[in-house]
Amino acid sequence: MKSVTTKRTVLKLIYHTAVFGPIDLEYDRPVIRVGRSEDNDLVLRDPSVEPHHCLLVFRGEKVLYLAPSQA
Repeated sequence: MKSVTTKRTVLKLIYHTAVFGPIDLEYDRPVIRVGRSEDNDLVLRDPSVEPHHCLLVFRGEKVLYLAPSQA
């Protein structure tokens, strides 16, 4: 018998745009890299966001916000 593993969504973001309507973003990893640089999991293209802004770490029902230097 084959076992099927299903990934559990850790984070779901819904971004509403005037042109495209709602865009769903789902992440299934326990650590999500956030920043302006394209090598992040969640890219935020805003001048106020650093290239590697933060890490969101999910532990059970808790979310930890960590600066990249704390990783």
